[in-house]
Amino acid sequence: IRDREGGAMAYDALATLLERQGRAPEALTLLRDAVAKAPRNQDLQFALGTLLERQGDVAGALSRMRAVLALKPAHSAALNFMGYTLAQWGRDLEEAERLVRRALALQPDNAAYVDSLGWVHFQRGEAKKAVEVLERAVDLSPDEPAILEHLGDAYLKAGRAPEAVRVWKRALEVLTLEPEAAEPADQRTTLERKLKALPSTAPGR
Repeated sequence: IRDREGGAMAYDALATLLERQGRAPEALTLLRDAVAKAPRNQDLQFALGTLLERQGDVAGALSRMRAVLALKPAHSAALNFMGYTLAQWGRDLEEAERLVRRALALQPDNAAYVDSLGWVHFQRGEAKKAVEVLERAVDLSPDEPAILEHLGDAYLKAGRAPEAVRVWKRALEVLTLEPEAAEPADQRTTLERKLKALPSTAPGR
């Protein structure tokens, strides 16, 4: 695993399988052991960071991403991960924007990175700017449920409820067509709750 990307991918795949089986502690142990054996393997550090974030250890996840960036300062995925995570948790939005913009400088047409920038604006309460940026993210990736949900949230904050309903419903449609997507049930529940909170917008109407 020290020198071969394939080895890191195999560890990541096995950890993901364990996590989906409800064996997250085993997945964490697996990746921590792998990182201990190959601390300079940025792919393993990144995989451990993403797993830690999914398990609620935000501080641990950010620490791993800093380790990735120490190894490769131009690691666009780590830059975006840190920026989005800081924005998601409402922490240091100025730093979040700086990190996301560094990622975008490397990959300006990456829909996920554009989405992250839109979410920074949303968390700042800049609804109009968030809509503008998130619409571009949807243009780049029209069928990504998470981006559609974010755009709907921004529309609602901007006072554009009908448009929020439209894109939330589109996100639900995509999730229905892609049942293998990660955590689709949780996202469906969230979207349905948002729709039901608005008058006369129950899913399917």
